[in-house]
Amino acid sequence: MKSSRVLLIMILLFVQMACSSEEKSQKESVSTESAQTKVLRQNTNEKKSVFERKRSEVLVGGCDSACADYKEAFVNYLQAALQGDGGAQTIAFLETSEMVFNSVRMGDGWVELWRNDNIEQRRNEIANFAQTAHSWVERGTLDSLNVSIQNNITFSEDDGPGFLAFYKPPSGVVDDNEMSEWRYRIQKRGWEWLISEIQYVESP
Repeated sequence: MKSSRVLLIMILLFVQMACSSEEKSQKESVSTESAQTKVLRQNTNEKKSVFERKRSEVLVGGCDSACADYKEAFVNYLQAALQGDGGAQTIAFLETSEMVFNSVRMGDGWVELWRNDNIEQRRNEIANFAQTAHSWVERGTLDSLNVSIQNNITFSEDDGPGFLAFYKPPSGVVDDNEMSEWRYRIQKRGWEWLISEIQYVESP
């Protein structure tokens, strides 16, 4: 009788120890899994944060419905240049990653700045470019420029993807070293038609 009671007590102690060990193992497993999940989530959030920051900072285009058609896109781009804000409103119409200006590939440098996370410098350079490239607006009157936009634009197919636009500014706007008719390349990025090349002078 006494030995049976001792045996029963030993069995209960063994079962209790086994349960305690299993519970501890489960807690350690959950703790380890939780730590791994936390690290994974943190790494994912960091990568997502960097991507979203770059995506939000580096905007190519942005003219949306104003450039859904290549002809409307070009006219709206020129109208944006007339707004007297140093060309700031034209930036949304520019394919800055591939921009060629008077045969110089400006876009390559801006892409490199983005890759090196020099976002502020890239933004400033594009703003300065927009101001310089559209300074011709200051050489004409608003009325004469609007009339020229309505009457002096033609389009043709490009050898590559996209179209060419030709714009003949009013007299007094064109500098001595510039062509009387300027050439622009328009190409599609996503659903937007953007200006990827501006040529005021004869190609070398």
